[in-house]
Order: sequence, then structure tokens, then C-alpha cells
Amino acid sequence: PPQMLLEQCEKKNDVNLPYGIVLLPRNDHNGAFYERRADFNAVFEKLKGKYGFIALEADDKAGIAKLLLKLKKRHIRPGQTVPEHKISFAFIGGHGTKNSIQFGGRDNASRLTVADLVGPGIKRSGMFFEDNPIMMLASCSTGAKAGIGKQLSEMLGAKVIAPSEDAGIVRF
Repeated sequence: PPQMLLEQCEKKNDVNLPYGIVLLPRNDHNGAFYERRADFNAVFEKLKGKYGFIALEADDKAGIAKLLLKLKKRHIRPGQTVPEHKISFAFIGGHGTKNSIQFGGRDNASRLTVADLVGPGIKRSGMFFEDNPIMMLASCSTGAKAGIGKQLSEMLGAKVIAPSEDAGIVRF
């Protein structure tokens, strides 16, 4: 929503509030995520003044990593090596299956898989998130038993909210 993006720009250098992210695929072939602006706006209004809210778009796993590194840099104060504020919560959208979330294209670089969550990269991603973050996966079937939502929860110690079957965003 425009109000969310305007505030994100205005408060770009304000690192005093804890914050959360909305991470969506840059290419949304069927509009499943971008048609739900009113729902994101409702969440934004509820959290306004309590949390910063940062909207991000990525094409692939490398793009996600670059965005997270950029956020980490923004929240490190001079003389520190660890950010003072880490990501408290995340809404992650992408076309999903039990074992993957698709960002952008159809190739493997655009697909975050269960296998990606057991490698060393996911352990490093813990440096971006607070302990026990909340993550909502707005991705079909990602909450299925023993799927990617479960793996993400175990690897990051996150509370993960995700649909166990094909589903769209209705409201938050």
C-alpha cells in the first residue's frame, strides 16, 4: 500500500523501533500477492508506531540474501558488529509447495527448498532474526507436515504460521 511505502521511505534511517518485513516475489505471474494491498495495509496500521515495517521484493535466493545483508548493515551502530535490532517478524509470500517457496522465475535459483534450509546458509540467517521470530508463510502448502514451514521453524527457532494446503491470503 502507498502509505506503507511512504512511511518506509520517511523512516529509512530510523533504527530505534523493532521491525518486521514483507518479502514477496518480484514477479507475481497471477497477482496472488499484490492484489491483497488492503490486507497488508490493515496489518501496517495495527503495527504503526510499535514496529517498523519494510517491504522487500526478490527474484531469487541470492536476492534475498543481499536484501537481508543490507538490512543488517542498516541496523548496526558505529563500533558494533552485531545489529542492535534484528527482524522480529516476517510475512513471506511466494508460490509454494510442501517443500519449496518460489520467488520470481521457474529455475532452481528462484526456489527456496527444504534442502536449502539444512545447509550452512540458513544457520547464518539466524544473525538477521531475533530469537524466536514469527514468520507467516503466505505460500500454498508450506505448512504441510514435515515440510518447509516445519524446517524453517526448527532451523530458526521461529513460530511459523503457514497453510497446510493450497490457499490464498484472505486476511491477516
